[in-house]
Amino acid sequence: MGSLALGSGILAVVWIIRGIFEYIGNKVYKASGGNGCTKCLLASINCCLDCFDRFIRYLNRNAYIYMAISSESFCPSALHSFLLILKNAAKFAFVEGLSDAFMFMAKFFIAISTTVIGYYLTLSNMV
Repeated sequence: MGSLALGSGILAVVWIIRGIFEYIGNKVYKASGGNGCTKCLLASINCCLDCFDRFIRYLNRNAYIYMAISSESFCPSALHSFLLILKNAAKFAFVEGLSDAFMFMAKFFIAISTTVIGYYLTLSNMV
């Protein structure tokens, strides 16, 4: 349970940092009168924070998976899962792409099938 709390705590700290930055960024932007340079600087910093947030989420997800498999604590699991991803980057990229394609097809099939079923249910109630 402590390992789950640590991973969640790391995510919470990242979200708090992003929230503080967004608050300060809005104040700075309003104080500068909508300066283009300030807007560009704030957008680039926000992009870097978003990239870091996505990296931490990805690392946490894989660390949780590795913890479930190996019964290690959070930090060693995060390190081992990160090294595993680095060593097998091409395989992980292929599997991610393949899973994205299957998820898109599944969502598309579910949307089409529920639409068709709803259409026929509506027609049967009209007759």
